[in-house]
Amino acid sequence: MDQDKFDAIAKSLGTGASRRRVVRGAGAAALAALGLGARAAGAAPGCRSDADCDCGSPCFTSFCNRSGNSGGGGGGNTCSPCAPVCTGDRPVCQETSRGIRCRRA
Repeated sequence: MDQDKFDAIAKSLGTGASRRRVVRGAGAAALAALGLGARAAGAAPGCRSDADCDCGSPCFTSFCNRSGNSGGGGGGNTCSPCAPVCTGDRPVCQETSRGIRCRRA
């Protein structure tokens, strides 16, 4: 593409668009990109072992669902939803200096 054609296209795109409209459009595009990134981040992460599935708290656990991939390459494997460690008659999880402790309510 020669320089004259490029200048003509740039001018045609620039006409009629105020600076405010351009900034609003860029802001909307950035928000949309963040929304798509959050949706992708909310999906179950891929894993190779149970250690890859972190729930962010020792009071919750998750494990790696190996979907027929015995090679350990991580392809198609997903982490299970985070579940509480403490259940039954001791449902309250308490973090201590020695780890976690399950206690009664």
